[in-house]
Amino acid sequence: MSFLKADFRVQCNTSNWTLFALAALPLIMVYPIGIPMFFGVLLRNNRDRLQEPFIRAQLGFLYAGYRKQAWWFELVDLIHKLIVTSLLAFLTTEGQLTTAIVVIVIYLIIILRVHPYQRKEDDALHMYSQVELFLFVLAGYVFYKLDQAQYSARDDIIISISLIGVTIGFLALFVYQALYAAYRQINKMINRYNRNKLKKQKKAAAAGGGAGSAGSAAGGDAAADEHKSAPGTAHQKKPSQPFALEMAGRPITASNKPGTANKQNDNSMSEASESDSSDTARGDKKTAPPQSAKPPATAASAAPSNAASPPGAVPPKSAGANDREPSVSRSESASVSQSVAGDDTKS
Repeated sequence: MSFLKADFRVQCNTSNWTLFALAALPLIMVYPIGIPMFFGVLLRNNRDRLQEPFIRAQLGFLYAGYRKQAWWFELVDLIHKLIVTSLLAFLTTEGQLTTAIVVIVIYLIIILRVHPYQRKEDDALHMYSQVELFLFVLAGYVFYKLDQAQYSARDDIIISISLIGVTIGFLALFVYQALYAAYRQINKMINRYNRNKLKKQKKAAAAGGGAGSAGSAAGGDAAADEHKSAPGTAHQKKPSQPFALEMAGRPITASNKPGTANKQNDNSMSEASESDSSDTARGDKKTAPPQSAKPPATAASAAPSNAASPPGAVPPKSAGANDREPSVSRSESASVSQSVAGDDTKS
């Protein structure tokens, strides 16, 4: 006759015990074995599409905290928990302790080799928890192997205080990492908010600068237009002559048609140029002294045109003579005129 260790009121190998055992067998196959196997098949079939949004929405809770190369680590963790919490119960007390130590050490080595988590803080916390479990199991193995007479109360107090300190240290590390993760997340949110705010300010400044430059350009154009429209401006655009005549109420005639003034200006300019050229050609006459005025012709002087001139008299200038006359002084011209008049009177 045997009894259940958890409850000595329950006798084993009875009809009631067999009924509960048969009902628990499917549940054992579903939860401790079926669920890890189901997750493993899903992850393995979709291992090349784990970064797709649809797959992440379905299976992201199994690998979101791990690195891409360690997508399978959740399965290892499930197996480790299953062994430590469930399978060890089917072994003896000494077998439970030794098996637990071996499983914990192997799992700790895997963590040290793989570094599965994305954050180093998670790797450190997980290793710390495995060290804590190892110390607890080791302390239980020591207490199990040694008789109560072989260790004193002081040793018991020291070991107990050490284990309590390790537990408190684990809790402190967990709280610190949780607060640090919250601080980093809040700081990231603040930085994101500041970046977005700075971007908005830059956009607003750029929009304001563009509007200001456009306004200044418009103001400059308006000022230029005002300057052009101001009277006395050098580059003022004058209205056309017909428009000015029409505004003044004067009729448009042939003399004030557009282009007539220009033609007159061209003619005046050509005449001026011709006068300049003639003045240049007669430059030698400008340097000569002025000639005396010829006496007015009379009938008496015009009649004896063929009379002989007295000796010493200057013959009159013929009509076909050269235009250039020699330079004669005023006294000589006066004496010649008097002699010619005297000869005419005698005749």
